[in-house]
Amino acid sequence: MFQYYDPETTCNYQTPDEMKRVWDVQLDLASKFSEVCQRHGLRFWLDGGTLLGAVRHKGFIPWDDDIDLIMMRDDYDRLNRIASEEFTEPYFWQTTYSDTGFFCGHAMLRNTQTTCIGPDEHDAPYCRGISIDIFVLDGVPDNPVAYALHRLAAKAINQATRFSIRKNMSKKVQKWLFGCYEGLFRMNSVNRSRHIGLISWRYRHHEVLEKSYYDQTVMLEFAGKQFPAPAMYHQLLSNYYGNDYMTPKQLPTFHGKKQFDPYHPLTL
Repeated sequence: MFQYYDPETTCNYQTPDEMKRVWDVQLDLASKFSEVCQRHGLRFWLDGGTLLGAVRHKGFIPWDDDIDLIMMRDDYDRLNRIASEEFTEPYFWQTTYSDTGFFCGHAMLRNTQTTCIGPDEHDAPYCRGISIDIFVLDGVPDNPVAYALHRLAAKAINQATRFSIRKNMSKKVQKWLFGCYEGLFRMNSVNRSRHIGLISWRYRHHEVLEKSYYDQTVMLEFAGKQFPAPAMYHQLLSNYYGNDYMTPKQLPTFHGKKQFDPYHPLTL
């Protein structure tokens, strides 16, 4: 472990010691993920609040509770094929295919010897260890009509998959629907697209970006470690958070109130 829980106050905010221990687990997960990607020549970058934290704080945003990483669809697909061999206890590569009852357009890397329960996950049937998010970048149609149809189809299949889970349809049906969902994104190869986006999570207009943002990579410090980031991180962060992203704003986490236990696995 990185022992990243020395007392500190940043931006007039004192991060609780317990959250520091959660960060410690997440840093270990990110380090393991980076190690696997380097060994197999897979590209990934810091993303979202983690990228912002690296640029502004050289580590976690003081009130943040997770790590966000992102990779292109082709590399993500390659990683999925080897994940079960590379991520063994206490690591678990969680996707809709690998964990019954779990539905998400991206993967999570979890530590099975810990606990993290979100506001709507108290009765969830899947693994709920402390995790990091691995998001996926997909190509987006350049033609406005094709873009609108593609976005509409993605939302429709997403809702159909969620409906099948709520109604306890067979796992085969659920996975078939999710396969259609991912297949829709593979229709627009990143290599042939000028625009890309995190569309398998939330297909939102302002998160569709120029692919050139990821043409070059730089290494940024994050909590004493070095991780890859898009060289054009200023443009990326401005797109996400506005031109004043360097001014801290204490906002509630997107995930709501989570319950963490960095010492024990969940007992069902």
